[in-house]
Amino acid sequence: MNIYKSKSLLIYITMRTRTTVYTYDTPEVRYHPYQIRCLRRTSYTNSQFKVWKQRIDSYVFERIGHHLDDLPDLSYRQWFDDGYLKPRQVASIVLGEYYQICNLNRIYFG
Repeated sequence: MNIYKSKSLLIYITMRTRTTVYTYDTPEVRYHPYQIRCLRRTSYTNSQFKVWKQRIDSYVFERIGHHLDDLPDLSYRQWFDDGYLKPRQVASIVLGEYYQICNLNRIYFG
């Protein structure tokens, strides 16, 4: 099976069997882990980004008592522009990062 990309941004897949050669062309697809499971949001305004981030902040604050401004920076704007992650999903990513930092601090600083 051969996979190659042409100049016209289409991906061609060629598969050879004993008797036939099959060629499939697909439109270019950006891979994202949540792409298959949910619809992509189509709004990208700054006011909607602020509301989206405030929802994440409220989920995180309910759980650990810290606001997003108190935590290390993550790529929120990129996640918003990709359009696949919902605020609750991003909050779980933020919490995972927070707990990793807490565990490292506990290991190194007792």
